[in-house]
Amino acid sequence: MPAVPYAFDTLKVTERLEESGFTREQARAQAQVLAEVVQLDGLARLFLAVPG
Repeated sequence: MPAVPYAFDTLKVTERLEESGFTREQARAQAQVLAEVVQLDGLARLFLAVPG
């Protein structure tokens, strides 16, 4: 599987969510979902790209 060309720091996102009032469990779940969306978006861009 091709690597996504950018990084997503789930720890940083989790910490920012906790600072905003999310519980640790909520922040972890939200960060995981966001990481999955970022990964899927990156893969979709690779597979849907039209050669120019």
